[in-house]
Amino acid sequence: MLKITSAHGEGRVWIQKGEIIDASVEDKSGKPAIVEMLAWKAGNFEILPYGLPRPRNIFINYESLLMETAQTMDEAVDTTENPEQTPEGMLASFSRFTGVQFAMAVDLDGNKHEHWGCDDPIALGDWISRTAKSFKQLGAKIQAGELLDIESLGHQRHLSILSGDEEALGIGFTRTLGIGQIRETLKQIEAKWAY
Repeated sequence: MLKITSAHGEGRVWIQKGEIIDASVEDKSGKPAIVEMLAWKAGNFEILPYGLPRPRNIFINYESLLMETAQTMDEAVDTTENPEQTPEGMLASFSRFTGVQFAMAVDLDGNKHEHWGCDDPIALGDWISRTAKSFKQLGAKIQAGELLDIESLGHQRHLSILSGDEEALGIGFTRTLGIGQIRETLKQIEAKWAY
């Protein structure tokens, strides 16, 4: 048994044959107790003798448990985020999406940009602004309507631009992502960005 003590409380994790079979902290047990303990920023660990047999309350392997717990914690953060979050914080939050390497928001006048993870933000910001404006003009010229999403696939990375009325968002993806994955991720990012 693993005893974890922190400023938030004391928890216990029961392990049998390398698998987590149960956990408890205050009035929580099983997976909710694991979620609670993993949210603690610091703590002390102590290995105690196993003691009496414990009934199994957690029925998934520890890798799946950790992944589900991380997702639960991310979702909890998403619901409690400050609506006045900084632009840099919003852009950095896109890093949680699979394959995102960088993000940049620019106004279409090219005067202002916010970024996360960009190597050369000024040049990239200028390019995103010019490209978004050019595609808006092209859409108007050929009477195809406003072009809102631009996706490009390259040898080093993939790049997508989401274009709004006054601002454009550039997202860099790893080159291993397929176009379907990029489009699905862009839908999620766009929903968060529009919020």
